[in-house]
Amino acid sequence: MSAVNLLTCAAVAPGIGEDLLPCSPGTLAIVDPDWFDPALWLPGTRHRYLNDTTRYALAAARRCPDPCTDGGVAPERLALCFGTSVADVSVRHLFDQAVAHGGLDAVSTVSAPNISANIAAAHVAIDCQARALCSTVTSPFLAGFEALMLGIQAIQAGRADQSLVIAAEEAIPEGAGAAILPGAVALRLGRRATENGHCLRPLGWGRVETPGQLPQRLVHALTRAASGFPGPTRLVVPARTPLSWPKGLPPPDILTCDDAGALAPLLCALPTLRDVHPFILVAIHEHRYMAFVSQC
Repeated sequence: MSAVNLLTCAAVAPGIGEDLLPCSPGTLAIVDPDWFDPALWLPGTRHRYLNDTTRYALAAARRCPDPCTDGGVAPERLALCFGTSVADVSVRHLFDQAVAHGGLDAVSTVSAPNISANIAAAHVAIDCQARALCSTVTSPFLAGFEALMLGIQAIQAGRADQSLVIAAEEAIPEGAGAAILPGAVALRLGRRATENGHCLRPLGWGRVETPGQLPQRLVHALTRAASGFPGPTRLVVPARTPLSWPKGLPPPDILTCDDAGALAPLLCALPTLRDVHPFILVAIHEHRYMAFVSQC
């Protein structure tokens, strides 16, 4: 398969500095409700009519530019792959409350266009002129990694020359569910290697019959990959996940993340994804896994 390189990345989330490293990636810190100023992050944009997931995703995408200096990728060759767990949850919650207390006449027509899990990806694709592909994947914990897999495959299949991969979440309304870290991460992938870029490819994906028990297919892939270079294997898993690691394989570095959203797990993996040295990265959630390998 053709090589896919991680070109640039950006993160917009509470506690994330210029180095893109979270203060404590495994836990959800107390989030100041005013941590994001749309006027500062999105100047000139009519952000008033956008939901929070869209605002965060746009801000991250604009901070993840094309590093090529020869005019960049053509819009017809740029794919947008978006991962989220809750997407438009705040709008849907407000709509439920409005209908329950005031009927259909109480529903806001201004907010109505935002009641779609796909709306954030659509806005970012329009803003970035990504016309090769625009797709949204939704699942707890793994959605960001699924979007990353889709972005790699879009390039490998020849559908795009670059992929803009985004994981974004908005805060859950009080009483509507477990807390989720709000914000967005953007990764730009491309065919052409840059000075600081490195090759990234899928190693495997599938189901885990028993949580924490790696399937034979993944064990075989890990064994083959581990024999090719001395790089570390890093696992991103929810906190308190039981793990049974195969004998004979070097023990992995385990990164735990107590957050079911798509953003926090990808933030945990971001230092690994930015590492220019070889690595194996595996994300596991309940009965599913995604695995990647990087080779310089």
